[in-house]
Amino acid sequence: MLLKDGAGTDLTMNSGSVITGSGTLKTDADGIAIEQTSTSCFISTPLRIGGNTSASNVNSPYRFDLRGTLTVDTLKTLTSSAGSFTFVAKGDVVNKGTIAGGNSSSAFSMRGSNFVNTGTINVYNFLFDTTTIISGAGDWASAEIRSMPAVKSCLK
Repeated sequence: MLLKDGAGTDLTMNSGSVITGSGTLKTDADGIAIEQTSTSCFISTPLRIGGNTSASNVNSPYRFDLRGTLTVDTLKTLTSSAGSFTFVAKGDVVNKGTIAGGNSSSAFSMRGSNFVNTGTINVYNFLFDTTTIISGAGDWASAEIRSMPAVKSCLK
């Protein structure tokens, strides 16, 4: 499924919405906004950021839930929206572009097994919430990088 930039929020996932299947959800234009509206929403297909994209869940606890793999293309940005929003990646992540935050209260929570960074990480809070293999020669510019208790990170 290819998301293009329209007016306002480009994809709204209401309570209980799930995107699943063997295909890939891809953004290909700048200004894409993906919004989840409850904790019962999630995406289990791969998500490819081919255009600058913001993601948020507008209801408490404000966690965007991605269970598939995440790829951020070169020169493209995935932004965890401003306002205490956290992007939760439960699959593998390949970042060739930028993973950013909207402000000092935004975060990225890594819960997948593999994280490859050849781009830039500058979301304010970056959390390793599970054992993760980290590789790539990208930049880490987050104000806070945390490994949660009993989490092991392996550098390759």
